[in-house]
Amino acid sequence: MRRAEDAAIRKLGERSLSVFELRAYLKKKAYKEEEISRVVTDLLKAGYLDDERFCREYFRYAFGKNKGKQRVFAELGQKGVEQSLIQNAYEDFLSQLSLEGGQIDEMEMARKETEKILRLCDLSGEDPVPKKIQGRIGRKLHSFGYSTGIIYSILEELKSEK
Repeated sequence: MRRAEDAAIRKLGERSLSVFELRAYLKKKAYKEEEISRVVTDLLKAGYLDDERFCREYFRYAFGKNKGKQRVFAELGQKGVEQSLIQNAYEDFLSQLSLEGGQIDEMEMARKETEKILRLCDLSGEDPVPKKIQGRIGRKLHSFGYSTGIIYSILEELKSEK
C-alpha cells in the first residue's frame, strides 16, 4: 500500500483541492485517520494545501465559465469550505482583480449565457423571443446561480414575441 503522503501529493498534482476534499480522498483510499490528519497538517504547514487560495483559484475558474456568485459559493460549500472563509477569499479575489484592472459583472456574464442560448435557437437579441425560449433562458441562468433580479432584468431586455 502506498503512503498517504504520496497519494495526497499525486492527487494535488492533478488539481487543487480543499482540505475536506483531500481528507475524503484519503479516507476513500482506506488510510487511517491519524495518518490522514498528519498528512493534512504537514501539507498545510508546507503551503501545498490552502483553502483560501483554493477559493481564489476556483473563483477565477468558475467566473471564467460565467457561473453566478450564488452557485460558486454553493459549490465551494459542497467542497467543504466554510462560508466565512469563502466570503473572505471572495473579497480578496475582488481586490486582486481590481488591481489587475478587472471586475466581476454578473449582469454581463448572464447576457453572454443568454446570447449562447439565443444562438442555439437561431435568434439574435433583436428578434422577438418566444415565451418557451425565455423560460429556457430563465432556467439556465437560475442553474448558473444568478439572482432572480438579474434573471428578470435579462428577460425584460429581450423582445417578447407578440
